Amino acid sequence: MRPFIKYFLLGVLTCTLFYFASSALDNKQENYIITLCKDTVYETEAHIIVASKEGRVRMIVAGIHGDEVAGIRAAEVLSDMRLKDGSLIVIPVVNQPAVLLNQRTAFGQGDLNRLFSDNTVRNPVVDEVIQMMVEFDVDLVIDLHEALPSIGNADQIEDSIIVGKYGASLLDVVTLFDRVGSKVTQVKGFTYLNNPVSGSLNQYASDMLKIPAYTIETNRLDQLDLRVLEHVELSKALIDMSE
Repeated sequence: MRPFIKYFLLGVLTCTLFYFASSALDNKQENYIITLCKDTVYETEAHIIVASKEGRVRMIVAGIHGDEVAGIRAAEVLSDMRLKDGSLIVIPVVNQPAVLLNQRTAFGQGDLNRLFSDNTVRNPVVDEVIQMMVEFDVDLVIDLHEALPSIGNADQIEDSIIVGKYGASLLDVVTLFDRVGSKVTQVKGFTYLNNPVSGSLNQYASDMLKIPAYTIETNRLDQLDLRVLEHVELSKALIDMSE
């Protein structure tokens, strides 16, 4: 082999190895698990993913209502996702007692998604979720829910994204639906709402902490696999939008 060809090939090989080594470092991330409400009936896990590149802090919450299975399964999938930058906190199950009963709420606790308020007696796990939003300086909150169709009811919320005060505009959300709809066609039929219920995580994050917040509501009459997919893809797209 001629010397100049030999050295050229060695140079190419060195550059290639350097590129892949740099890419591997760029893609490195750390995964942690924090226990919330330890040694109580509300004991649950928060999964924390930290990318090697700095960026925004996002939070995904599910299982506030114990019978909304698709959000919980989607959060479990998202708790292991790869991040381009920043960090992600995922709490797949907020309301352990209700999940164990497969009920919206557990006996005597009230609706957890009405207790995110400074004006009520709060629940221990609600307090810990709020504390995490504050201490981790969260930049984006995504709350995963499901709803049954309410025929003839003006408050129909299934197949929708409910946007808090500091969330994206209608145009941005329509763009989001189109983007995700290229993978999951049913998402193109979702609607945009901007009226988070009083006492909800969405309203507290947005109104009290000034954090952009989104509630994803899938339709419980759809197949479970579809609902999980809708949650996963919409959540990923919202995270991408926040970069």
